[in-house]
Amino acid sequence: MKKLILLFIIFSTSCHKPFVTYNYELAAGKVLGKFNCLTDDNKEYWAINFEPSSASTKIYGVDIIVNEKAFKNSVLTNFDLSEQFKDSANLYLFSFYPKNGSISCYLNSDSVFNIPKVDVIESIPAFN
Repeated sequence: MKKLILLFIIFSTSCHKPFVTYNYELAAGKVLGKFNCLTDDNKEYWAINFEPSSASTKIYGVDIIVNEKAFKNSVLTNFDLSEQFKDSANLYLFSFYPKNGSISCYLNSDSVFNIPKVDVIESIPAFN
């Protein structure tokens, strides 16, 4: 009887642990384009607009205006998104690490926005 109780305790506590753990964030979004940023690191920065989805509803970014269109929850990355930008209407799933601080960028000819940075690990097409 003691073995049966011990076996039950082991199975009941192990069932509540997740099978996969990860330390990065997941969010779906669209690539807005490459922009000039006021940094000293000579890196190209791409703007991403995260959209509410089943992957995530968290707010990682800020509100910005690009070509007279308003976007919410937008961030920057120096991960090369040139392939994804070729079809910028598509939604992508991004895995990334949020970073502290923000970067100042020209998104319009006369507007400078301070936008949070993320380090993208990978992006794959999301299925709508």
